[in-house]
Amino acid sequence: MTKRLALNTLLAAGIAATLAPVPLTAQDAPAKPAAEDAKLPTPAEVVDRFIEVTGGKDAYLAHKFRTTSGYFEMPAMGMKGPMVVRQAAPNLMSASIELPGMGAMTTGFNGTTGWSINPMQGPMIMEGKQLDQMRREADFFGSVDMLKNFKESRVVGVADFKGEACHQLKLTSEDGITNVYFSVDTGLMVGRKSVEASPMGEVASVMTISDYKDFGGVLTATRQTIEAMGQTQVMVTESVTYDEIEADAFALPKVIQTLVEAEKGSESTEEPAKDEDPDAAGS
Repeated sequence: MTKRLALNTLLAAGIAATLAPVPLTAQDAPAKPAAEDAKLPTPAEVVDRFIEVTGGKDAYLAHKFRTTSGYFEMPAMGMKGPMVVRQAAPNLMSASIELPGMGAMTTGFNGTTGWSINPMQGPMIMEGKQLDQMRREADFFGSVDMLKNFKESRVVGVADFKGEACHQLKLTSEDGITNVYFSVDTGLMVGRKSVEASPMGEVASVMTISDYKDFGGVLTATRQTIEAMGQTQVMVTESVTYDEIEADAFALPKVIQTLVEAEKGSESTEEPAKDEDPDAAGS
């Protein structure tokens, strides 16, 4: 999947986990094999076609910085606020959503540390599956070779996604399975089903991807509708720019830096277990 889509999902999963009372775990959607497997494209062919129809590999590689701006909305709750995602090669990112009455929800990766801050749960350093997800999604050029970050990929068949025939690409990583849907007709990515790690556990999400527009030679989906934990969330991209971003935009916030230093200090003060002196024990 493209980095913008994946990062938006990761941020949205955190919001869903904050607003919903109980986390969910979803089962993978059952595959619907094509009549003749021999006619199915390979995963690489599906991805290569997507890259080609959205601008081509050279267009993706032409940029080293990217700022995506737009808004996040939860229509049923009457909540709407600005959203900004900043990224820089090779693997730096920061993202924020600000909701009236709730405040800013931010997340980022500085090349080693994944972190998030939100008004409900406070600052947090990512570990385990969450950190693995963040590390993978922060790969700036991961879009042009999206299969490299998964240990297994397979086109399981032609499936219906929101009324459109799609090649269903099943991607398996250490932290779970993601099903991505590419239109048989256009080659565009139109949907995604996954389970995202969040501070409150695993969050099942279904994303509908649409309204592609050209920004800097790359066709970009400008509308993502996400269903997660009983909530419908809409993320709309209004602009994508490729101007240079100052390095301090990806620096750890002070509160996160304090947590990192405290964690390092705790590790350095832990004394290794000492073997008992047999002579002392016998005296």
